[in-house]
Formats: sequence, structure tokens, C-alpha cells
Amino acid sequence: MSKASNLRVLSEAGFRVPSFVVVPARTFDDFRSNLADGANEENIIQAYLPAAIQNEILELVRQLPDVDLAVRSSLAEEDSAQYSFAGQLDSFLNVRGKDALLGAVKKCWASAYGKRAQAYRLKNGLSDKKIEMEVILQTMAPAVISGVVFTADPATRDPRWLVISAVKGLGDALVQGTVSGETIRVNRETGEWDGDGALLKKSQVVDLVAVSSRIEALFKSPQDIEFAFIEDGLSILQARPITTPIPTEHILWDNANITESYSGITSPLTFSIIRGSYANVYRQFLSLMGVKEMDETVLKNLLGFYNGQVYYQLFNWYEALSWLPAFDQNRRFLEQMMGVKQSAGEAHGKRTGGWFALFGWGMRMVGLHLTSERRAKDFLLAFNTVLAEYRAKDFSTMTPHQLHESYRDLETRVLGEWRAPILNDFLAMIFFGILRRLTEKWFEPGNSLHNDLLAGDGDIESIQPARRVQVMARIVRNDRELGAIFDLEPVEILERIRNQENIAAFRLEFDEYLQTYGDRCMNELKLEEPNLRDDPLPLIRMIAAAAKNPSEMPEHSPVRIRAEARLSALPLHKRFAFQWILNNARRYVRNRENLRFARSRLFGLLRGILNSLGKQWAQVGVLPQAADVYYLTIGEIWDFVHGTAVTQNLKSIVSMRRTEYAVYKTGSVSLPDRFETFGIPYLDSPRDLLVRPMADDADLQGVGCCSGIVTGKARVVYSVNEISDLGGQVLVAERTDPGWVFLYPSASGILVERGSPLSHSAIVARELGKPIIVNIPNLTRRVKSGDRVEMNGGRGTVKILP
Repeated sequence: MSKASNLRVLSEAGFRVPSFVVVPARTFDDFRSNLADGANEENIIQAYLPAAIQNEILELVRQLPDVDLAVRSSLAEEDSAQYSFAGQLDSFLNVRGKDALLGAVKKCWASAYGKRAQAYRLKNGLSDKKIEMEVILQTMAPAVISGVVFTADPATRDPRWLVISAVKGLGDALVQGTVSGETIRVNRETGEWDGDGALLKKSQVVDLVAVSSRIEALFKSPQDIEFAFIEDGLSILQARPITTPIPTEHILWDNANITESYSGITSPLTFSIIRGSYANVYRQFLSLMGVKEMDETVLKNLLGFYNGQVYYQLFNWYEALSWLPAFDQNRRFLEQMMGVKQSAGEAHGKRTGGWFALFGWGMRMVGLHLTSERRAKDFLLAFNTVLAEYRAKDFSTMTPHQLHESYRDLETRVLGEWRAPILNDFLAMIFFGILRRLTEKWFEPGNSLHNDLLAGDGDIESIQPARRVQVMARIVRNDRELGAIFDLEPVEILERIRNQENIAAFRLEFDEYLQTYGDRCMNELKLEEPNLRDDPLPLIRMIAAAAKNPSEMPEHSPVRIRAEARLSALPLHKRFAFQWILNNARRYVRNRENLRFARSRLFGLLRGILNSLGKQWAQVGVLPQAADVYYLTIGEIWDFVHGTAVTQNLKSIVSMRRTEYAVYKTGSVSLPDRFETFGIPYLDSPRDLLVRPMADDADLQGVGCCSGIVTGKARVVYSVNEISDLGGQVLVAERTDPGWVFLYPSASGILVERGSPLSHSAIVARELGKPIIVNIPNLTRRVKSGDRVEMNGGRGTVKILP
């Protein structure tokens, strides 16, 4: 679009544009056809303007007020997204009178053949055979302040920042680059701005940001806009695309509750597997919800990988979930399920068919609710059959092709049948949300009753590893010889358990634990991390600590008993409805945790397959070490097995990635929990979107998940391998995963910087009746080991005491 075309669009869209008329390109064509020696700069300026053309131009001018005019060139290619022709053509200001006007028009035409314009054409490969030019005749705006707005920073190519340059009076010197004027940069997302503000008032900056953003939306690309403030407001003189490529493709990264499973650096192999798994599982979920049309690009990019760390790509999550008919109604529930602290995106449900379709979806949900328990039982029955089958296999005796066959079989029979767990997660989120709303409506707002009513279920399998550790610890305490053995170093203890004949009964108990719960460990879903069967030493340390400092794990939760006593205050009809919601919330939360245990065990089987492959390849020299298999992607592994690899030298891939990941592991390249990138993310710098930290003297606020007030010393823990017993201190952690459950019995309370009310840490702590608060911003920055803290698990508050 030419400059004149852009002005027409702006005017028709209702923007305030000084009055203008346009001398059409055919007028220039008529004039050129009368030039005996052809068109060039000198001929055009010296040639006589025929009377008919003069009259045509003067007739156009009569449509404008009798004021000074700006005469501006408007070449067909000018001000396009590819070619700006900035500074190559002539324009004239404050033109008055017939001769001056007609002369200015001819000079505009002539400038298309000037040396600057011709050099620009040659540089950009543009033909000079057919030059089409309009001329804009526009009333001069009596500008108090003039300037230019770039709706994206052309220097940094950052679309968040709008750049304003302004001068007093007319802006021609600024546009020509002879003066710099006042420059202000405005972040359109936060409202923050850099610059003096000596010339432009704040209200004028606000007007410019609003109007410029609307113009950018109108033309659907970042714009270079000339403006003028006159006595009665803002006028737009022209707008054209910024020719510097500005990336508008936007990714919002957030590690939300994904960090509970994949904290810190994650291997390429693990990421390549979970990326496909998430797409597979949510494809099943959406199909179950009745969604028929899905964008595979969105599903395959639910997760992102930046500097070796796993993040949600939030805009893709919003897009995928917006396909649900009731997305708008359940948006906040879905965000809580993901652990998203700040809502983002403008996605709205793409519901079709109106209320009839919504009613149909509601009936579908009733059917899914009625069949969910059977689905969960059938899934666990089928999974346990597969688990028993594969635990009887010896992966070390299989060939790589047989290992791949086993991998695909697990992918099909387990991951491909994940509808029951993901449906249960969704229904747990719905019923937990309804339960919370009812407790706030029918009891007092802000209470933690809904959490306390979920405590002490008794049938949550995730609590069983901790109970079994306490059982083994009791055996050690009651056996003098075992007690003496557990006074030794962990390596020596393990050696005695393996070889000492007179403790065979304990060895059976120990081995049965490893067989049943060996997959439950810290970072259990990161395949590169050893589980307890690979390295039982963490289990040895837990048993030794529990033997020395026994912790009570009551069968019945006093928290739950107190909470249930409050229900008697409800009228009978409300009590009936509330109890139905509560029973379903308990069932879905319990199933959620038990079904997630199946995921841990599935990953244990996958770990066994991949470890076997790594050992084989290390033995024959394909890889330097067995663990190097985790520097490959799952596609690279199976391509190598089947002869479709594009790189056969796997050692070179491992070497390159080992070097890259060494930088990530040093922590020198730190990333925030939430950031955004534009364009190709790895060519951009992450922009931190975290909320600014609260004042250091303010109380901390999180989400209370189990009531109780605890005052005690804090112990900040980053890994369960660094401590086995808390001795009644308050556990403080940035994040936890299922492998942390062994520490919970010895803690008086639990504070976690990340997480949600349905995260593993909250569910297990409630089961134990331990006061817990999750989602506490700045927790590990503010609280240090040894600090005295007071936590209120009901209100979600944390005080740091003197």
C-alpha cells in the first residue's frame, strides 16, 4: 500500500487525519506522455504543465480549506512492508499559492527519477520502467509538538516496547534525521516507560500509545507513524510498516506445576519422550470431551524446552483448552490444575451450536462422571497386568530391536490408554473447585475447610512408602543386631543387608519394598535419574533416620474429624448436596494420586529399557558411557536402531550436547519461572514476567492446603538426599515431588514455593494431617535455614519471627 492508500484507510477507520486530496497516478502518466525527451528529473522540473493538468490539480485543492499545504510524494512501492523509500523522495511543507503548489507537485514527480531514488531502486532490484506516483495535498497541521512513533522498537526488534520521538513544532527535521528530539520508550504490557517526559505530558504519551496500538491492529503489522499534537488534540499525519523485520510470533513460557515433575535441567531424552506423551494424552482427553477438530501443531507444542529446562508453552495450552465447550466457565479451574499463578492469553471458548451444544456437552460430562470409577478400576487392572508382565522380563537379554518393540508395546497398551487418568484429573479439578466454592459460600470466606475435609483418606497409595519405611525402622529399633548394623555408613549397611544370612527376614522386607515402591524417588519422572532399585542408598538413610527418630503416622486424621464436625451446622438439604460433592471430590483426589503412581511405574519400565540399551551401546563403543544415551532424543535412538539415522556418529552428538548442558548445569544461564520470547525463541533473550518481589518486611502469602498453626525453626531443603530427618522443623522447599514423602512425617509443617492444592505435596501432607502452604512467592529468597517462622495452614500466611 502506498502512503496515500494508508491515509485513506486511516481516515475511513475514524482516525483524526488532516484533510487531504490525492493527485492520481494517471495525472503523472498524462504529464509524462507529453515529454518529448522522456522522463527524467531535469525534464520534469523544466517542462510546462499543460493547462488541463493544472486545472485538475487546482480543482482538487478547492476541496481543502484555504491554508498552507503539505505536498507529499506517494510512490506505489513507497511505505510498503518491503520498501520504505525513506528519505529518497521529496515532500514540501507550508506551500501556498498556485505557482508554488504546481511547482511542488512537479518536484515530487521529479524526485522519483532523482539520484537517491534511482540508487535505492538499483540496490533493491526494483525496475524503473514503470514508475507510478500519486501526490498527496494535505492541510498543514499547526503542530505544537510533532514526532514519530514506532509501535515496536526497531533497534532491539522488541514488539513489547513502543518508541516515541518528539520535537517542538513541525517534525520535518526529526523525520529527516537532522535532530533527535525527546525519546520515550513505553512498555505496552506493563505501562512502564523510559525517558524524561519534559516535552510530552503523561496524558499525551497515553494517547499516543492507545492510538498507535489501534493503528498497528488496523494494519496488522508494526507501524512507523508520524503524528502532531495541535491545540485541540492528536492528529495522525501518516503511517507505514516498519521495514525492519519485527517478530510478532509470541511464546509465553511458564513452568507452573510442571516443575514438580521436571525441575532444573532435564535430559534431551526425557524431554523428547514427554513432549510426545503430553500430545498423546491430551489428544485422548479432548477426544473424550467431544472435541473433533484439533490442531496438531498446538498439541505437539504444549511443552517447550529452553536451556535444558521444561516449560509449558501457555498460549498453546489456552488454545487447546479453549476447544472445550465450557472453557469460559472452567478457565480458572483449569489454570489452578496447571498451577498457573497469573492468568494469561485472551483465548475464549470456541463453542459452536449455542446453548444446545453446551447442554449436550453437559450430558456427556454426566455420563463420564457415572463411568469414571469403572474406567479407573479397568485402567489399573490392565496396567497391573502389563506391569507384572514386564517386571518378569530381563531387559539386559534383549536386542535393541526387541527393546524397541517393548517400548512401543508400553506406549500403546499404557500411554495410549490414558483416558481414565486424565479424565479423573479433570473431574478432580471440577469437584475440588465446587467444594471450595461451597465451603466459602456456606461457611466463612477464605477458610480451609475444603482442604481439611480431604485429609486422612487412608486409601492413598502415595503414603504407603512412608508407612513401610516406618515399619522397617521399627524392626531395626526392636532388633539389637540390626540396630548395630544401621549405625554403620549407608554403603556398609547395604552390603550387610545383601550378604548377612541372619537378617534374611529383613532383607525380604527390604527387597519387597524395592520391588513395590522402588520407582518412587526424587525426580522419578526424569529418566536419567536413578531410582531406588538402581541406588538404594537414599532408602537406607531414610530407614536409619526413622529408626533413630520415630514419627507418628496416625491411622485417623484429627484434622478431618474436626472438619467433619462442622458439617452438622448445615441444614439437611444443603448437607445432602454438600456430602455428595465431598464424596466425589474425595474419590477423584484419591484416584488422582493413585493413578499417578502408575505413571511413576511406567517410567520405571521405560528407564529399564533405555538403561539396557545404553549399556549395550557403551560395550560396543557406540557411546562413551551407558548414561550418555540420555543425551540423545528418542527419535535419534530408534532411527539408529532401524537404519534411518541422519547422523551415525552418536558420540559426536553426545559430545556436543554434553558441552552445551555443562553450561546449563553451572547455573550461569538462569531462567525465571515465567518469561516470554518473540520470533525464534533461541535467537531472542527471555523477558522476565515475574511479579516484583514483595517488601522484605511483609508477611508471606500462599495457598493453604491443610489447616494448623505451627511455630518453629525453618529448614530449607533443596534435595532429599541432603537430609533424612527434620526433627520437627518446618520443611521449606522451592518444589517437591513424590520422592519427598519420606521427609513429611518428621516435619512439623511444610512450606513450598511452587505447587497447587491438587499437587502431590498438598495431597500427601493432607493425608498425614500436616499443615502445608504451597504457591508462596519468594519463599526460598526470604526464608533461610534457622529462621523462626509461624505458619497458618488454613489462611496460607507465613510470618518470619524475630
